[in-house]
Amino acid sequence: MYVGKSVYDKYPVFVDLDDLEFFKQTLEIAKQSLVDVTSDKLSMPVMFASRLSAQTPEESSVIERKKVHDKKRARRRCIVIDADYEADEKQESDRVRQALIDFAAAMGTPIFVYPTMSYPDKPRFRVVMFTKKLMNELRYEQAVRWLCRQVDMKLTDTSDYRITANRNLPVLTEKSLEAVYSTMDDDSLELLDNVMWRDEKLPKKRQAVKYEAADDIVFDDDIALRVSAKTISETKIVSSYNTIWRLIESIALAVIHNQLKLETAEKMMEVFAKADPANEKRYIIGNKELLQKYINTLTESIEQRSAVRPLETWTEFSAAVEREDA
Repeated sequence: MYVGKSVYDKYPVFVDLDDLEFFKQTLEIAKQSLVDVTSDKLSMPVMFASRLSAQTPEESSVIERKKVHDKKRARRRCIVIDADYEADEKQESDRVRQALIDFAAAMGTPIFVYPTMSYPDKPRFRVVMFTKKLMNELRYEQAVRWLCRQVDMKLTDTSDYRITANRNLPVLTEKSLEAVYSTMDDDSLELLDNVMWRDEKLPKKRQAVKYEAADDIVFDDDIALRVSAKTISETKIVSSYNTIWRLIESIALAVIHNQLKLETAEKMMEVFAKADPANEKRYIIGNKELLQKYINTLTESIEQRSAVRPLETWTEFSAAVEREDA
């Protein structure tokens, strides 16, 4: 398994354990290293691919992160799904969690369910199930869709379909420890047979939208930006990581194109954090770190920039747009 110290780690380390044993040990470490509730989510250890196809001895130690993000080579022997429910969705979260546990029991297969750091404020959890054979990009998406269909689960994070999506490993508090469920130590259970989802239908891939940022736009009215950011913070856009990351990515791109001052962008991160007073201090740190992450990523990859929605296309910011030729 390739792991990183955080989402920022550019050089993941390969841990030579099968996926089931890896998660067993990860859970034990988390139990023995309980943290404070204010721990920053973006500083948590993450998992990437189980291994790579045609993995070389040199790649079985420390490698560049871009290699584990190569969807053609990435392989997994586990299915990992995020269940990022909001505070008012506890009933659905409980239903899906129990449905997954019941399904694993019916299949006679091990399962690992652990809460995210949003627990107990939000009923969010991550579920891991294990397969007999390694999966490539296609088989992985089939497996995820198959599992969701078995328990009537609608994904809250569509990146779960991607084999290259990194996922936070368990980091537990005294309170969240109660929400852990694991049958990984039951040796009588068997891993899921990959043949079960080989006929799972996949939707046709839509052509990716490519954007081109206008080069005649700048955002230089800090007051208008803060007002716009407050307007967005009152919508569901910032209430979920599934949507706010796209917005922060757009803001990072605006900083790179010198359309927006970094200082102003950081102020916007503070405004977004105020949307959740109970976690404001933690989210200020998290939002700023996420902003810096995207600035770093997009600075390194010109190709990735074309997939990012330009900030000026968000209607909430239209009042803050000032054209240089106006």
